[in-house]
Amino acid sequence: MAIKPLVLVFQELRQPSVNIINPTLSGCVIGPHYHLKTYDEHKDELFAVKYDVLSGNSGVNMPAAVPGMVLKAEDFKVYLDDARARISKGTAGSIDESGLLTGDTGEDFTSEGDVVKVGDTVKLTHILAMTGAASGDGDGANPERITITDIDDENVVEGDLVDVDSGTYTGTVSAVGAGYVEVTPAIGTGVNFSAADVEITRERVVRDVSTGQTYAVKEVDSSAKNKLQLTSDFPFAASNVAYEVTRKVDKAELTDSYYSLDLNAKTVDLTPAGKVTVDELDREIENYSGLLSATDADIDKALVYIEYKALDVSYAHIPAKITKAADISAQMGITDGRNPLGLGATVMFGNSQAVMYAIGLESEDLAGWTKAVDAINRGGYYAQALLTQDASITAVFKSNNVANEAPEKAKYGLCIGNHSLPDLAEPAGSDAGATLTDPATSTIIVFQDATADFTDTANPVLPGDTLTVGGTTHIIDSVINSNRVKVMPADAFVSEDSGLTYTITRELTKDQQAATLAATSSALGNKRAIMTYSDLCVIEGEEEPGYYLNCVVAGMISGLPSQAGITNKGAAVIEKVKNTNWDYFTDDQLDVIATGGTLIFVQDEPDSLPYIRHQLTTDTSLIETSEISVVKNNDYLSLFFKGIVKPYLGEWNVTQDLLDALRTAVSQGIEFQKSNKVAKIGAPLIDATIQTLEISSISPDRVEIYLDTTQPKPLNTIGLHMIL
Repeated sequence: MAIKPLVLVFQELRQPSVNIINPTLSGCVIGPHYHLKTYDEHKDELFAVKYDVLSGNSGVNMPAAVPGMVLKAEDFKVYLDDARARISKGTAGSIDESGLLTGDTGEDFTSEGDVVKVGDTVKLTHILAMTGAASGDGDGANPERITITDIDDENVVEGDLVDVDSGTYTGTVSAVGAGYVEVTPAIGTGVNFSAADVEITRERVVRDVSTGQTYAVKEVDSSAKNKLQLTSDFPFAASNVAYEVTRKVDKAELTDSYYSLDLNAKTVDLTPAGKVTVDELDREIENYSGLLSATDADIDKALVYIEYKALDVSYAHIPAKITKAADISAQMGITDGRNPLGLGATVMFGNSQAVMYAIGLESEDLAGWTKAVDAINRGGYYAQALLTQDASITAVFKSNNVANEAPEKAKYGLCIGNHSLPDLAEPAGSDAGATLTDPATSTIIVFQDATADFTDTANPVLPGDTLTVGGTTHIIDSVINSNRVKVMPADAFVSEDSGLTYTITRELTKDQQAATLAATSSALGNKRAIMTYSDLCVIEGEEEPGYYLNCVVAGMISGLPSQAGITNKGAAVIEKVKNTNWDYFTDDQLDVIATGGTLIFVQDEPDSLPYIRHQLTTDTSLIETSEISVVKNNDYLSLFFKGIVKPYLGEWNVTQDLLDALRTAVSQGIEFQKSNKVAKIGAPLIDATIQTLEISSISPDRVEIYLDTTQPKPLNTIGLHMIL
């Protein structure tokens, strides 16, 4: 029961009867993705094989390979690690008990290419020689028993070498007895010798008794040059000492003359007797503070590591999906300028934080880029950042986007390319040039190409242009007619020749560069294509191509509300842009560039945040086609209302009930978008009216809806009138 009479007022939101789905204008980056494995960063993954210096190694598989990767020889290196480089060797050295080693006759441990240094390892092999007399009965037994005199059998051990009468009979000791040795192989039945000269020898590696290791060099005698003081005393003075001086070398690059690469099989053949050229700048040598001289050194043993960069086609067919920053390194690997797709994804995600995609290439030529269009069409990606400065590639994606905006497809997209800074114009060039004698001066200063048009109004040859023929340059003095020019007398040709390949070029002034940039953008001339400039940017202190700015734009387009403009929007991740307003072009020249439809990045100071000067597409004819946010918002609303009416297809017949239902659904969609406001930029839809919603007069199974919309426009100009 009411306490008093009153009116109850409830404010309630009407629940829409249609399923409201906001379209996602997702972004993607397209470019080469490299499977990049470097020695410094991925050493554990790159071990290939132990180096066989005697026979080499054949068919060594590429370590850490991925299916379908495309190798190039110039992106391939072989490193030897834990390598033992032989600096010097000899067979007839001597050593005293203090550890002073004297090399072979003529040895110079200080000579170029044979420089021994403190800390080098020295392997010493002593040849023990025992001489005496021997007798054998030649009974053919194996082993052969030989009686020895003048040699203490206690000094003989199994494995010693036996030489009778300077090579008449040789063998190896297999057993030792009192006054005799048994030797294999047998001498032979009926072959006897008595009191013959015999030498029993043994090679043994002498080690430092204090460490059990090989010796090391303590000092190099620079005056004697053939003497090395070792780190420890020697157990005894000896001659007939074989020595080998080695140095441990890490990360020694094997020169390409010692390996061959099979690009298709993805294998490497390493040749025997390898050499390394050791770079004095970056080779670390164990136990020594100096550096190995930059000379070839024989390698005794080594571990082989293979470093390479290969085009990874994994994402050319199935794009990588990026939902968080960690996904980029997890899927792309290296994310700096060595791997464009990885760095591009990093820049794009840093300017978006929205779900994005990365598409690789099957090849780095136009055919590879063209195939990437298929991935765009399958995924329906809207903002397409192209990692290229080739306008012809951008034109391919533009044409695809234009085809996709047809009413029956309604798959909208914006491709984003980047300008390089043009430094030369090329009015003419071919392989049909000829040099002629000028009749007035009798000098060979005339150049002719009967197929050329040197007076072409669009791109004429001008005095001062440079003519290059066979690597020699000539300055053009005057243009005679459409197919003849004169060069300066000082640049006269040596002889009359024909069939010459030539180019004519012209260094562009900044005004001409600005005009060229404008013309390139204007040639694309469509709202479905965006061309950015500057040509260079700095990311994490490294100078990179300007096409990473495309990723900034794509990130903003995909991450911001559809009605949000990006003029004056600061670029995350990018530290600096070059050859723009603060260091190269004037503001008037930038205006010229922008007039052609170029989105320019600028910064107010060298260290300030780079930002977008004006959010332009390459079609500057109308605000509806030139402003990125206007194009994008109209695409968004078109997809939104398409999503509202599409569920009625096939489920309904064309009746009045259908028309009423469609009107209700579209009206609710209008109200939803009018209320979908964001601070500063408002709603995607200011207002809309259903002008017509009726059955088509030309097809009874078709309904026509005409929706008159008022959409937001960016604020580009403020007229401030100061009246005094």
